[in-house]
Amino acid sequence: MRIQRWLSLAVAVAVLAVASTTPLAAQGTTTGAVTGTVTDEKNAPVPNVSVEVVNRANGAKASQITRDNGRFFIPNLEVGTYAVTARRIGFAPQTRTDIVVSLTQATRLDFQLKEQATQLAAVRTEAAATTSDFSATRQGVQTILTDTLVRRLPTLNRDLTD
Repeated sequence: MRIQRWLSLAVAVAVLAVASTTPLAAQGTTTGAVTGTVTDEKNAPVPNVSVEVVNRANGAKASQITRDNGRFFIPNLEVGTYAVTARRIGFAPQTRTDIVVSLTQATRLDFQLKEQATQLAAVRTEAAATTSDFSATRQGVQTILTDTLVRRLPTLNRDLTD
C-alpha cells in the first residue's frame, strides 16, 4: 500500500514537471504585423521615413518611423486589408493598397523612394497688441481676486486674514 502511494506521488510530480514546461495553447497571438525596408534609388537605406498603415475596413491607423538602417516594424495590427504609405520630405510619397495582414504573420513590404524637390509654403504669423494687455504700470503676472471668490474660500471665521 505504501509503495502505491509513493509511486502515485512520483507520477504526479513528474506530470506537473512536464506540464509546467509546455506553453499554454490558449494564449496565442491574435494580430499580425507589417515589416520592411525603405531605400532610395541607389539602394541606400533611408532613415526617418514615416510609414503609415490604414485599415481599409474600419479606418484604424498606425505609424512608425524608419530606423537609421531604413527598417520599420508595425506590430499589433488586426487581420485585414491595409493601405500602406511611406513619405519623407525630399522624396515622392509612395502608397501600396490591398496589403493583406494575416494572423501571426509579419507581412514583408519594401519601398524604394524616388527623390523629389519639395516646395514648402511660407508660414506667416501675426499678433496684435491691445492696450489692456500692455501698459507702463503693469510689470509682471497679474491675478484678479473678486469678492465672490474670497467669500467662497474655506476659512474658519470667513475672515480674509485667516
